Amino acid sequence: TVKLWNVGTGELIRVFNHDNWVRSVVFSSDGKQLASGSNDNTVRIWDIQNFAFQFYLILINIALIFAIYRQLFLKYFCS
Repeated sequence: TVKLWNVGTGELIRVFNHDNWVRSVVFSSDGKQLASGSNDNTVRIWDIQNFAFQFYLILINIALIFAIYRQLFLKYFCS
């Protein structure tokens, strides 16, 4: 589970669910998307502005998880 909080008010804004432990989270450079990687072997992309789930990848093994996550990070979050 990923929880998005308003740090000014302490209000819980949104909960983004996975089926297992979340291992990593990163925001896009424009702050409009969030990517979360989990032990459920998925990387999920969330639209922060609309609080909507966009898509996810189901991954087979840990090496593939890191390779794909790195590529997603470079493509969507570093440009």
